[in-house]
Amino acid sequence: MLPVVEERRLFRPDLLSANPNVRQLLAVQYEGVRYVIWGFQKQGFDLGSESREGYLKINCDLARFEEDSIGRFVRCQHNGVQ
Repeated sequence: MLPVVEERRLFRPDLLSANPNVRQLLAVQYEGVRYVIWGFQKQGFDLGSESREGYLKINCDLARFEEDSIGRFVRCQHNGVQ
């Protein structure tokens, strides 16, 4: 399980009409090469809302990648929300 990463703020996220925009990117490094295997953008702070079961299950074939502006991007099978 990955640790929760938090940013501390003076005010609550919803105070003064703040609109959360949380971007997430999961990358792995294999044999010295970085592969991006998952990315998501959500509009809230609810823990586990990225997937249907509250945690991600990802199955990837690193031999099947696409070159992108962020590097090698692998389209994986996962249980995440689309």
